[in-house]
Order: sequence, then structure tokens, then C-alpha cells
Amino acid sequence: MKRIAFLVTCFALSMLALLGKELDLMTFIKNYQRMLFKTDEPMSSYTMMVFTDNHVYFCDRHQCKIFLFSKEGKLLKSFGSRGEAPQEFDSIIDLQCVGDFLYVTCFSKLSIWTKKGEFVKEIRHAKFPSYQSYFPAKNNYIAWAYDIYTKKKGDKFIVYYLVGPNLEKKKELFQVNLGKFIPPDSVKKGIWRIYPDFNKGVLYKDKFFIGCTNLGFYISVFDLNGNKLYDIKKDYEKIKVTSEMKERFRNKIRKGIGESAYKAEMSKRDMVFPEYMPAFVNFFVDNEKIYIFRYSKQASKMNAEVLLLDLKGNLIGKFMMPVGILDILEFDKSISFQGSKLYLSFIEKDDNYTIRVVDIGAIFKAGYE
Repeated sequence: MKRIAFLVTCFALSMLALLGKELDLMTFIKNYQRMLFKTDEPMSSYTMMVFTDNHVYFCDRHQCKIFLFSKEGKLLKSFGSRGEAPQEFDSIIDLQCVGDFLYVTCFSKLSIWTKKGEFVKEIRHAKFPSYQSYFPAKNNYIAWAYDIYTKKKGDKFIVYYLVGPNLEKKKELFQVNLGKFIPPDSVKKGIWRIYPDFNKGVLYKDKFFIGCTNLGFYISVFDLNGNKLYDIKKDYEKIKVTSEMKERFRNKIRKGIGESAYKAEMSKRDMVFPEYMPAFVNFFVDNEKIYIFRYSKQASKMNAEVLLLDLKGNLIGKFMMPVGILDILEFDKSISFQGSKLYLSFIEKDDNYTIRVVDIGAIFKAGYE
């Protein structure tokens, strides 16, 4: 029987008072209640999860299957399999749960299901540009994609489109040039970009938020007709990536995977560090607030800073968390945010999958600003 272990965590909030010191993530997480989610079905490692009010969805991207659990830990259903048929997935790139439906972005189509795992329909799309996610917008969709072939030759773009009910392009909302595209098969060694810039779209009620650190501390806000409402731009202290920070990152990887595995990995690809840390690592929108997670350096120590903004971008408050949380937040598909709670996934030594629940709202209300 496959078991997925969930740890619903109670945090020692007094750790937040240690400003100026480097907070340790696992010390920060001290007390927890273990919950077991059980399934007799084979389930490989998942790389995507979504929490809703009543359900938890896990995407097994190896099998191209979605597992639906109750929040009490009972497997209610699994659906999908690898393939090209209407109730199959040729891949699972993204999963969005909006209203009563699930929107599964695949390589060649958008597959729509009810929240109970009942198939509704699929809509085929062009394979280029490479669509990464769809968000329902009234009778249309907002889609974001990597575009290499249809814009400036040789450059890679992130583009957001308003597309129609059949996924036909109607309007371009936003684009950013990521620079020259280098095909992986054209170089002898790959590139591992450390502390990369962050780009993400978030649908919240009747607004769509696009965060793009290529442009600094920048979030652009649109209505669901694709009209820009306003931009959120903020000054921020740039943190230079020093040689000590680079060596610390390398040592962290060595410790995590072992020296032999580290050497093998470095023989395949090179680490490339930016000159400065990105303006933020991730952001979420819920409960009429924007939650920003970013690096902060105090007294030569690195921590994570959480900013709470209103929907116009005005600062409500901020507090510190362990810097290790940002390592997890960089992998956006293995986390979920719902009801001001941040759900983080870990793999423990017994190979159980562990979810730790960080109640951001409760931490802020505790007064650590």
C-alpha cells in the first residue's frame, strides 16, 4: 500500500523574532501532526499538487494520472492515463482548479474535467508556441507560453495571450524577451541556471496578475477581457550574488546528493549564477492580499522575507522566515497556496511524501512585522 505522509505543522513563532540570524527551516518546523493519505494504486513521485476547500489533487506526471483525495486522506478517485485519446494525457504540464472545473494543460491540448474527476471535453492547440498554462476568463482563456519561433528570430519569449473558446489567439497581453535561445543539442554541456528570474500568472476572482522579475519588482494586473488595469512596481534592495554565496550553494548541493553524484552532475552541465538575486522568488494572491516571497540579507545572513500587499500593491506588513523555504518555492509545481496557507512538499527518508502547512496569515497576525 502506497502511503503519502502529510505533516500539518504548528510553527514556533518565536523563531521569527531572531532577525539578523539565519533561520534554519527544520528547526523552525518543530511540532506537527502526521496524516496518512493511503492508496492501493501504484503512484510514482508527483511533481504537482493543488489544494482546494475539500479536495487535494496530485499529478503523477510519470503515469500521466491525477489522484483525487479528500482532505481526510481518503483516495476518492484516480483518472487519466498516458495517451492521445480524449480521456488521456500526452503529458501533464499544468493543473488549474477554477470554480467547478479542472484545467489540465498538455503538450497538444487542454483537457477539462469536473472537480470530481469526470471528463468534460478537450480542446486541441498548436504545439508552438509551447503553451504552459490556461486560465478560464469568462468565455475565453488567458494562456501563457514560451515562444521561440514566431517572434524575434533566435530569441526566447514568455508571452501571455487572451485566446478564444477554441484556443484561437485573440490578443497579446504581455511579453518579455528572455534572450537568445540555445538548443540543448547544440552545446556539449547543459546549463543549470541558479537563482533564475521568476515569471508566473495568477488568476484571482476577476483579475489576472502577471509577475515578472526580469523587469525587477514587477506585477502587471489585467481584467478578464485582457485589458491592463495597473502595474505594481516597487524599489527593492538588490542583493549581489557573491563568491561566498555561490560556494555555499555548491556545498548545499554536495551535501544533499553526495560528492560522487555532484561530480557526475557537474560533468553534464555548468552552474550559471546571476549578478543579483531576483526581486522575488514566488508570489500568491488570496484573501484580498498579494503574498511575496523574496531573499533578504541582514547582518550578513540570508533569510526569506514575506511581504503582504493589498491588491493595489500597497505594503500591509512583512516578516522573516527561514531561507530554506525559498529553495522549495522555486519549484512552483510542488507547492500549493490556499486560504493563506502555504503547502510545501518534502520527501522524507522513508520515501513518504510530506506536506508541511505554513499558515502565513496566522504568522502575520502573531505580530512579527
